[in-house]
Amino acid sequence: MLRVGLVLLMPLLPIVLSAQVNLKDVPVEVDTTVVDDDGMETEAIDTATYTDDDTDTCLAESGQAGGNGQLDNVSFTVDVPEKWNMSYSDSLAYSYFFPQAIAMMKQGKQDAAFDLLELCRRLNPRAPEVYYYLSGFYAYLDNNSVMQQAMKAAVNLAPNNPYMLTGLLNAYNMESNYEEATKVAEDILTKTDDKLPVLQNLINLYYVTRQNEKVLKTIDKIELLGGGSDDLTFARAQLLEEMGRHKQAQKVYDNLIKENPNDESFRLKLGNFFVNQKKYPEAKRVFDTVMGDDPESPEGQLSMLGYYRAVGDSVSENNERMKLLLNKRTSVGTRQAILRMELAIALTDSSKLAPAGQLIDTLIALDPANTQFLLAKGQLLATDSTKIGQAKEYFSKVVELEPGNQQALQYLIAATFPGATLSEAQRDSTWQEILKLAQQGAQYNPTEKWFYDVWAQGGYELKQPQTTVNACRAAINHRTKSWADSEVSDLYGMMGDALHQLGQEQEAFAAFDSSLVWNENNYMVLNNYAYFLCLKGVDLDRAAKMSLKAVNGEPNSANSIDTYAWVLFRQGRYDEARQFIDLALQVDTDTTGDNSTLLDHAGDIYFKCGLTDEAVDWWQKALKKKSGDALLERKIKEKKYYERKEE
Repeated sequence: MLRVGLVLLMPLLPIVLSAQVNLKDVPVEVDTTVVDDDGMETEAIDTATYTDDDTDTCLAESGQAGGNGQLDNVSFTVDVPEKWNMSYSDSLAYSYFFPQAIAMMKQGKQDAAFDLLELCRRLNPRAPEVYYYLSGFYAYLDNNSVMQQAMKAAVNLAPNNPYMLTGLLNAYNMESNYEEATKVAEDILTKTDDKLPVLQNLINLYYVTRQNEKVLKTIDKIELLGGGSDDLTFARAQLLEEMGRHKQAQKVYDNLIKENPNDESFRLKLGNFFVNQKKYPEAKRVFDTVMGDDPESPEGQLSMLGYYRAVGDSVSENNERMKLLLNKRTSVGTRQAILRMELAIALTDSSKLAPAGQLIDTLIALDPANTQFLLAKGQLLATDSTKIGQAKEYFSKVVELEPGNQQALQYLIAATFPGATLSEAQRDSTWQEILKLAQQGAQYNPTEKWFYDVWAQGGYELKQPQTTVNACRAAINHRTKSWADSEVSDLYGMMGDALHQLGQEQEAFAAFDSSLVWNENNYMVLNNYAYFLCLKGVDLDRAAKMSLKAVNGEPNSANSIDTYAWVLFRQGRYDEARQFIDLALQVDTDTTGDNSTLLDHAGDIYFKCGLTDEAVDWWQKALKKKSGDALLERKIKEKKYYERKEE
């Protein structure tokens, strides 16, 4: 049973079709009294309702989150013959439940809507509208294969329905299967009276499938139907230029200018066309005319910039670039693109660093509150590790002016990360500053996962597990479809670790369960979950399976192998435990880290195997790494195994 809180990507059908019932005449709100086959009146069963708060629990229970492999087993093959008929009672039930499913979707109760649609599919496997709506659920889950199967079933059952065909067209487009999408669009064109939108779609499909002649013919058809536009004509000119038909392309540009004498954009397009054809004098005449009419035109300045670059006039190019950057009418995107280009050139050619810096300094002097200029200066300074402090000042200034500037906040956080030479107090103070910035970033950019990661890490570094929990929960509440399943899994994993530190074991285990729903191969979570179960002494068989899976996934991880050895130890399988603890010791190459727990475990395992002297040796090695450990000292002195209370 799939229970997912989601919003369908596909629009609701204005008209639905069914093999048995004319659903246009069925209201969404219907009487709940149903007459059964015996003529008895009974009350229909109410459909289930769910809230967003149930979502994560439902996902963990169903094992069907994030495009889980179980969804790939769904089949929408219609194996019921065309002459099949529903029973009277099934027809009544379908007439009731299908509108209820649509109503549930409109109310945002998508999990219940899905269940009802599956019920409707069982009641009437030849209802195309059911497959249409089901495909939307699988589209949301990024399971395009199953989504496409559902839409194909809908089209097979209603081959002349434009809504079904459009749905299949969208399905092919989502998978970039443009050849099949083109065939469907051509089919739709023969079956609909509203041809303009289909023809407009076909232009793009013909273009991406490199059927240029068909693009031109389709533009002709659109213009004959009265759907022509200047943009469409310009598209024709660009295509003719790409096809090498330069005279025809120029003629189209000339006609556009005649029809739009006051629109500078068409003159600039003609000028750019001349630049592409290396007809520089013609291009210059066109650009001079435009700039004479509007000297501050940012589009004109951008075209002039390209012209000077093409003819190799670097002095004029730099002057034009400066004018464009300082022009108040220049769009933010254009200004950012120019600055990015300057920075990219400077980063690949050290001789360009000084000129780029001088350019940006000049821009800041002329416009000191321009955050784009300040950010570019900080980025340039940050390329020199000795100037990180100066870079941070510029990033801070941007954040003061624009508290939600994502780039500036990210650069500022990166520039603030503590070095290895700081004292503990300085380090904590620095992490407090980073934590505040990360929370600010998440507040202004709620769907940017990076800020939540830093927020969670800040809680870990400051030994504030509740802060980490808050960060993970906030991230999960703002997750978007673009986030990878593994990223969501990691968030639940971090939350589980933090909840365990807080002593909230049941909540921690629930978080781990959710993590493994999103990514069943999250080896860190498998390891930690198994270890915590082992410490608690419960579900040891499950802990062993999870731990072994982590070992197989990360065969060179001493930590994972140690966990499996310790699970075997807690199960009383001492000889097997010794084999794996030996392997953990063998792959443990970190000579600087604290591996006292690994050494302590080795001693305990060896003792249970009857190797007391070897056990004492391991305990002594552990004590060197963990000086003053009272339990280790006692085990060494008495040559006996004692269980740690926390274990």
